[in-house]
Amino acid sequence: MKAHRAMGRHAARSIEPSGLGLPDFAVLEMLLSKGPQKVNDIGAEGGKCYSLRMIDPLQSGSGQPHGPESCRICGGDGRIDNSFGNVAKCPSCHGSGKRAQDTGFHDVTKTKPSHHLPSNRAGVVEKQTWPSTPTGAQLATEIRDAASLNADTKARLTREIIEHEGTHGLCTKTFLKKMRKQLPAAK
Repeated sequence: MKAHRAMGRHAARSIEPSGLGLPDFAVLEMLLSKGPQKVNDIGAEGGKCYSLRMIDPLQSGSGQPHGPESCRICGGDGRIDNSFGNVAKCPSCHGSGKRAQDTGFHDVTKTKPSHHLPSNRAGVVEKQTWPSTPTGAQLATEIRDAASLNADTKARLTREIIEHEGTHGLCTKTFLKKMRKQLPAAK
């Protein structure tokens, strides 16, 4: 027992300069001795729970992959196990087992295929800025050319003409009289 503790202390002192903890080193040692392993198998090995950093079990010391690139998360299995024993589809490769190409950016606003289809909304209709009937246009021209009216009053009266045309379809005689009465009053 004394020798076992002495060996453990010696191992911890020799691992410490590398910046790895003992669990991380144990994972690397297992990968070295047993070869490529699935992440699920590493966590379940010997009933121990290892803290994993991003380790690619397919990468050798030369940095070259041994075979086709499989998913780093599930090890190419397409599924992952949690600590309760439940099995789920791998969130990284979506069950394909192949390593996803990481572009660095992921658009989280468009998550469904239907989000990429063109919109079926009607285009924005521009707001009417000038009366559409000849009598309304003539009245609006009189208002625009009136030198005694300020810009706010001209805009308000023109809006009233446009709204009246929208509700009635044309400028009624009564409306024209009402608007012409406001012209001299505003002077």
